[in-house]
Amino acid sequence: MPLKIANIGAPQLLEWNDGIEQAERAIEMIDAHALAIHLNFLQEVIQPEGERNARGCVDKIKEMAAVLTTPVIIKETGAGISQKTMEKLMDSDIVGVDVGGAGGTSFAAVEKYRAKRRGDRIQEELGDIFWKWGIPTPYSLMEIAEMCHDAGMTVIATGGIRHGLDVAKALALGADAAGVATAFLTCDSLEEKMEVFLASLKAAMFLTGSATLEELREVELWTW
Repeated sequence: MPLKIANIGAPQLLEWNDGIEQAERAIEMIDAHALAIHLNFLQEVIQPEGERNARGCVDKIKEMAAVLTTPVIIKETGAGISQKTMEKLMDSDIVGVDVGGAGGTSFAAVEKYRAKRRGDRIQEELGDIFWKWGIPTPYSLMEIAEMCHDAGMTVIATGGIRHGLDVAKALALGADAAGVATAFLTCDSLEEKMEVFLASLKAAMFLTGSATLEELREVELWTW
């Protein structure tokens, strides 16, 4: 069954007086199963028109999660989520986190090109400087997966997931699920690409002696 997640920005919630109503409208528009509040402060810093106020962000997220009847998750958009950030949200009602780590789409890069089209050379150069800013997805998972699971939260890995081996790595590092964009959006055949994902995930499971996804999550990890 498709999982529909509505999306709204934390920086915008801080600016709106009717944040609850806006969130409920976003949920209603797609009959969403959950609402994601995204933490895109890197993007906002590079955007010529970006909203750079972060004061009160944690309290606003907690308020939204407590009031809304639809489950709320938080997500990053390419800069990853740190242990320090998650510690601030441990006593909230959020049910999950999408790490959105570095390694996939860089919204600093996206905003760099937007600034270039506008002739804003300062923001364009800022985008260059912060193009690769962020916590890579594997490191973000290693920092927060265990504490999130202890709190009963679901962990989603996004950011640089290119094939089934990346999915396997994410699951082994503590993710409950993985999300993909670029690999599916740029392929010639979506059906073939999905088959490659499945085949490479199965291959990773076979090579690690994992008969189930649960066993894959328990494999011994090595770093070099």
